[in-house]
Amino acid sequence: ENENCTYKGARKSPVGKWIAEIRHPKHAIRIWLGTYENSHDAALAYDAAAQKLSGADTKLNFSAT
Repeated sequence: ENENCTYKGARKSPVGKWIAEIRHPKHAIRIWLGTYENSHDAALAYDAAAQKLSGADTKLNFSAT
């Protein structure tokens, strides 16, 4: 899988797992969302958290259909 991931909120850890994180929109603190086997799952976790924190109009990795 591509180590230069283009998904927002997903990055590869030094041990090869994918990390999902998001910044709180008001407090600018990072919130750990978990560790995943692939970038797609990490991006989905980011999207779910982004919708909860910022509402339905927030920019997501995947369309919310």
